[in-house]
Amino acid sequence: MPPALLDLGFLEEHVLARPRVVLLELKLLRLGAGILLGDVEIAVSAVLTSLIKVVVGLAMVLSVLLLRHRRSFPRAASCRRLSCPEARDTILLAPAVKSLPAHSRRGRPAEIGAATQRAPNAKVSREEWIERAKRVLIEEGEKQVKILGLAKRLGVTRGSFYHHFQSRQELIEELLASWRRQNTAALVRQAERPADSLARAILNVFTCWTSDRFFDPRLDFAVREWGRRSPSVRALMREADAERTEALAQMYCRHGFEKEEAFVRARVLYLMQIGYFALESGESLDYRLSALRHYVVAFGGSDLRPGEVEDFVAWARTESRI
Repeated sequence: MPPALLDLGFLEEHVLARPRVVLLELKLLRLGAGILLGDVEIAVSAVLTSLIKVVVGLAMVLSVLLLRHRRSFPRAASCRRLSCPEARDTILLAPAVKSLPAHSRRGRPAEIGAATQRAPNAKVSREEWIERAKRVLIEEGEKQVKILGLAKRLGVTRGSFYHHFQSRQELIEELLASWRRQNTAALVRQAERPADSLARAILNVFTCWTSDRFFDPRLDFAVREWGRRSPSVRALMREADAERTEALAQMYCRHGFEKEEAFVRARVLYLMQIGYFALESGESLDYRLSALRHYVVAFGGSDLRPGEVEDFVAWARTESRI
C-alpha cells in the first residue's frame, strides 16, 4: 500500500489549507486512492503523487493571480459616473487617469488620443464645440459631425459635450443657427445699412463678398451640399436664399427702382456672386479690387462718386490682413 498516496493526513494538511478552488481536486484524489488500494504498483503511486503536487501548485498560482488582479483595479474614490442621454454607454471620469481605452456596450472601441492637447481640467466652451463642428462640416461633410470625433479633435471627453448640449441634434441645430447668423443675417444687415447712393449701398453688400467675417462661402456651400441629402436643411437653404434676395430687392427699391426690376437686379447680384464662389476662380484680391468700379456700375447702372471706391479699397486691404 503506497504510503505517499494513502497519507491523507499529508493531503489534509497541505491541501485543505489552500483556497477553496482546490477542494474539488482533494475529493478526486481521495476517490483515486480508494480505487488504487491493494494492487497498484509503486510507480503508479509516484506518478499520481507528482500529479497532486502539480495540481496544487497550479491552484496556488491561480489564486495569487486572482488576488493581484483584483487589487490592481480599485475604483478611485474621486471617480464619478456620468450617464449621457441618447447613449447606452456610461462614462467613468477619473481626474487622475490621463487616458483609458474603453469599449461601448455596442462593441465599438472608444477613440484614443486627441488632435488637440489640453490640460486635464481644461474647459471647452459651447462656442468652441460649434466652431469645431463648422470646420468639420466644411472639410468632411455633415456625416462626420460626431460627438466622439469632435471630442477627439478638441482633446476632451464626451462629458464636456453633454455639459453644453443635450444631444447631437441640439448641436446640429446650433450649427445651422450659427450659419444663419454668420451668412444670412450679416448679408441682410449690410443690405439694410443706410447709404446716400446706390453705389455706396452695393459696396456695403460687397463687404460680405470680401470678408469671411461677414459671409463664409465655404460654410454656405457645405450647408447647400448638405441640403441635397436632407429635406429639412434644403428647406432652410431655400429660406435663406429668399431672405437674402428680398433684402437686396428692398435695397434697390429704396434707391428708386420699381419692385419687379428691383427683384430682378437683386437676383442678378446675388446669383452672380454665389456662382462666382462656386467656380473658385482663385482671383487675387488685387485683381478683384482693380475691377471694382466696373462691377458697381454693372450692378447699379450709374457711376460712382469720388472717394467711394477708394474708401472701400482701403477697408478691404485692411480687412484682408485681419
